[in-house]
Amino acid sequence: MSAMPLKSLEIILTRAAHQIESSAQRFEELGIQVIRAPSIRLAEPPPLDHSVYERGQWMLPKYDLGAFLWRFDWVIFTSVNAVKFAQQAWLKQGGLKKALAHQNNDQQRARRTKVACIGESTSTYLNHLGIKVDLQPKEYHAESLLQAFKSYENQQELSQQRFLIPRALVAREILPNALRALGAEVWICPLYQTLDAEISPTCKQRIIKHSDQALKRAILFTSNSTLKGFSKQFSEQELNHIKREYDTFVIGPVIRKAALTAGFNIVAMAQPHTMQGLIEAVIHHYSKVEN
Repeated sequence: MSAMPLKSLEIILTRAAHQIESSAQRFEELGIQVIRAPSIRLAEPPPLDHSVYERGQWMLPKYDLGAFLWRFDWVIFTSVNAVKFAQQAWLKQGGLKKALAHQNNDQQRARRTKVACIGESTSTYLNHLGIKVDLQPKEYHAESLLQAFKSYENQQELSQQRFLIPRALVAREILPNALRALGAEVWICPLYQTLDAEISPTCKQRIIKHSDQALKRAILFTSNSTLKGFSKQFSEQELNHIKREYDTFVIGPVIRKAALTAGFNIVAMAQPHTMQGLIEAVIHHYSKVEN
């Protein structure tokens, strides 16, 4: 049997609205029908007087980080969003590259802050800003970065290191908790927070009630946040229908585990764990020749 024509495919994209369009255009160029259903949105972090910034939370507000950045041995970026928001937050210091250079005095220059990141897209964006990446694991998840730290520079003492992680307010705590367990000092800088985005009633109706039953249907998840934000907006009956009717594609092992636990029918995971890898996984799955 020959492969299914891509024009017989309809997919749901669930990323934040500002991230959807480039992927949607790529699919539409191939004749694939796209439902744009952003299930999350990015917003400003909590205000300065929020209780999250109490010392016991190990949270630093973004507004005055320029004065503290030189004190850290490492800054860890886990996503492109984190880099983009950091660049914006440190514009008063001349941008992220200048802030990392510590050009205020000789003492600060002597303590160069190293940069670690997760993911090829994150590394590429840092390089675009002129920032050297000192440590990047082969696998695109926190567990792999932790192992990379353990073997960096001949098992250097992590207990003597101070880490800063600019990121979303709520994220996986595996990396900071594991580094702290090894004796390191770890601070989080919430540059933004991820909130649910409401999917329009028209879009929800299109997802649940298919206008063309001949179309094969698929849904793409790029993070636990997109999975949760999407799932919250449907009744249990509607969500079970979606799980039966839609093939599910995921970007990496963390979201794969969450989607499996939630009962979605996963047919492929991106390799590598990037948006481009996810697009190629979809194309490959439906373009391959079936026996």
